[in-house]
Amino acid sequence: MRAALTEQEIRDWGKVYREAVGSGAVDMLPAVITGRPVTSGYTFTDLKADFAPVAQEHAAQPIMSVVDQETLAAGGGVDSATFLNATREVGFGASAPRTVPSDELPPATSYRVKVELEKFHVVRAVGDAGGGKDEIYWCVTATSDKHKGPVFRSQEFGGVRQGNDYHFRPEPALRVVFDGAVSSGLALHIMCWEADQSTSEWYDKLQTAMQALCDQLFDTWQWQVGGMIGDPGLIGGVMLEVIGMIAWFISIWRNEDDLSCERGIVLDRQALAVLAHRGTSDWHFNGDGYHKLTVKYSGDKVPFPTGTLEYVVRSGSTWSAPVALPWKSITPPALASYKGKLYATFVRADQAVMWTRLENGAWKKPERVGGDQSYYAPALSVARNKLYYAVTGKNDYLYYRTYTEDGGWGEAASMHSTESPAMAPSLAMFQDEMWMTHVRDTGIPWLNIHNGSWRGAYQDTIWWSTRNPVGMANWGGYVWRIMRKSDDTVHFSRHGTSGGWKDLGQVSGWKTPSGMALAPYDNRLWVLLRDMDGVLRAANYYSSWSTTHFVGGSTPIRPMDEPAAAAHDGKLYVMYRR
Repeated sequence: MRAALTEQEIRDWGKVYREAVGSGAVDMLPAVITGRPVTSGYTFTDLKADFAPVAQEHAAQPIMSVVDQETLAAGGGVDSATFLNATREVGFGASAPRTVPSDELPPATSYRVKVELEKFHVVRAVGDAGGGKDEIYWCVTATSDKHKGPVFRSQEFGGVRQGNDYHFRPEPALRVVFDGAVSSGLALHIMCWEADQSTSEWYDKLQTAMQALCDQLFDTWQWQVGGMIGDPGLIGGVMLEVIGMIAWFISIWRNEDDLSCERGIVLDRQALAVLAHRGTSDWHFNGDGYHKLTVKYSGDKVPFPTGTLEYVVRSGSTWSAPVALPWKSITPPALASYKGKLYATFVRADQAVMWTRLENGAWKKPERVGGDQSYYAPALSVARNKLYYAVTGKNDYLYYRTYTEDGGWGEAASMHSTESPAMAPSLAMFQDEMWMTHVRDTGIPWLNIHNGSWRGAYQDTIWWSTRNPVGMANWGGYVWRIMRKSDDTVHFSRHGTSGGWKDLGQVSGWKTPSGMALAPYDNRLWVLLRDMDGVLRAANYYSSWSTTHFVGGSTPIRPMDEPAAAAHDGKLYVMYRR
């Protein structure tokens, strides 16, 4: 506040607040705390419950972008048209990843993270007709749970024009926005300005305000609370409130320079791992002008968060207790039953794709699938007496292999060069052909069919759009698909022997933050999904959907992301990581 107000003005505000509290017009403490009995403290469980509607309110705002982990891994297109249009109207916005709820403290291991500004592309110039320098410059503050970075101000780029790229100078002081330790996450506050001959006093006040943001907003306790609640609405909402306050302060004391667009961006451990392995990412600033900023990562390789593989089994009407396996994965697993054995694939911490199988009641030691590597979950299914496997490579190309017990894994073959998925593919057998769905970076699913060779790709005929892998299964004479839309609602479709995809609409009352699994079992079609509270639930379909219930009995299971499911040996197996 001192960056924008005098000491006397701050004291006057404080006086008004004290008078309001004294008169009873404003509570010193909220009723949610004062209304509790003296013998009952306000616990962290209470905090999580009370923050839920606040977080949901933040997440619902059009200037708040909630980014799925699969979308982050795609390396682009994380901002929806609605978000970009809203930032143009309001002038600022915030982005936060959809995190995995945790009751643990942030990991103790820290890594040196270095983020640089590489270049920006002018999609639409500011077009200031008022004279002046007509130059663009960038201001950034960045801080982690371990290190508070300095205020960054770039050089000024003169005469910027639509359609051109502008590169930041090579000197570290003019391109590095953060260089320090990170354990659980990094937050950046980025402003794109048009320079119009402001005074040195203006720059001093701007730096003071941004330094205050860096020093006070993202204290360790806030990272801890945000991570434990695991809600991007809370994490991004805090960012929204503060950058909105900064924007208001700027309106009070700015001189001639114009703020084109302002964004807050939160990167958790998963997002940093993706950025570290991809190397660059594009962030969009659609305000008075529209600038696409390319950031470059040049620090330590941040390892992907790993989750322990675990599974449960349904036999008849009963779920088993969870069984933990001694392996960890950076992606959801895949499952398929082939010739009396249950096969599973997952991705090791070094991005190597691994496979194992359950045979005679024991899992074999995992082995690599050739030299395959991926950031995404593999897919498995069976057709024509072969086990089919598909994966999105680290180069964003689709690859597939087949497996037989006699010949082992065949050579990896790439799909058509135009097939560049943005996430994990899905497989299902239909009419003894292998059907594959992959989602491109536009969010539109595409279908590939293999009947000896792949017949190309067919765009979804019901114009679905998603940011998660699509679940697929063959049941009742149809191939079925299940999809999560960006508003977390669940939608189904099916395809028969002719007539294309039929949209079966939204399943009323269902919502999920992740992709889902489909599997036929016990003459029904089963769906496995994480509810909005993170709990794994199941339901089945015959002529209508049953109600959902806990997987594993009465004790909730909270996986990290979407599960995998397969019928095997008269039972339903569900595998996940947590």
